[in-house]
Amino acid sequence: MLRLAPAVALSLLVLASACRRAESDTATAMSPECVAINEALRPHVQKLEGLQKAQPNTVPEALALMKQVVALVDDALAQLDKIEVSDPVLTSRLKSFKDTFFILRSMGQSVLTNVSAGHIDSVLAQVEEIERFQAQVDAAADALDAYCEP
Repeated sequence: MLRLAPAVALSLLVLASACRRAESDTATAMSPECVAINEALRPHVQKLEGLQKAQPNTVPEALALMKQVVALVDDALAQLDKIEVSDPVLTSRLKSFKDTFFILRSMGQSVLTNVSAGHIDSVLAQVEEIERFQAQVDAAADALDAYCEP
């Protein structure tokens, strides 16, 4: 079971990286909508950065950390849903970004379920899947960034 702690920690790093990336990508934004996106993500990124400093040594510690990350991603998605975007291109790019985040959140929840059930092989496969999915998150963040750059 101790092999699961690094696996869950790695999932945490990918989720935190994705959220931080999105926040920094809109940091130089000029439009009020892009600024709103940045403001919605900033507190979540700060919390995730704090959580990333934690180094879980046991499966229960890793699980507790992962639960906090999933909750933060849920809240970030809820905050992004509150932002009204009138520009159709930005709407499309923000939707794509939120969709990738929702998938990452689902993957994180699935890791939690499998860790709780002790399915080590499933968790390790899921971590690899999350790592591969990171490229899609980066692409969605790049598209959002390209639109929001001044």
